Amino acid sequence: MATADPFLRPPPAEGMDPDDPALIDLMDFGVETEYRHEPPSGWTPHPSLLPEPKKAADMDLWEAAAGGHAKRVEHLAKADSSSLDQRDANGYTALANAVRADSLETVEVLLAAGASLETRDPLAGDTPLTTAVSNNFTEIVRYLVDEGADVNAARDVRAPSHVLG
Repeated sequence: MATADPFLRPPPAEGMDPDDPALIDLMDFGVETEYRHEPPSGWTPHPSLLPEPKKAADMDLWEAAAGGHAKRVEHLAKADSSSLDQRDANGYTALANAVRADSLETVEVLLAAGASLETRDPLAGDTPLTTAVSNNFTEIVRYLVDEGADVNAARDVRAPSHVLG
């Protein structure tokens, strides 16, 4: 018997055809990379293994924006408007986090509080508008354009003006 290669699919149970397409579809294993094990697509750990989620009242501005907690964001923005364009540990502003979370209500709150429309993220150079465009968040794209976002700002060949066409 050959030794099992950890990067290959394990043999099917006795009596099962290893070439059966239904079986192959069920055997979606993760991919081992140089740095870490990537879980299979659609994989979610058992809820008992996940940490307790933070309550909105315990979140900072960036976490609240990323979670779409518009009321918490509004409270924090009123308490300290100077933090609106500051970046979190990942380099994103609260507005960038709200856009990435597809939370139109949170985007509206942040812009009403004075967040900048044109702050680019440090890695890809995306503005909130280009992030919304690349994720096909049409409502947010339209809102940001209505608020005056630069439709000619582009990170790559997919300029925001092409989505509105």
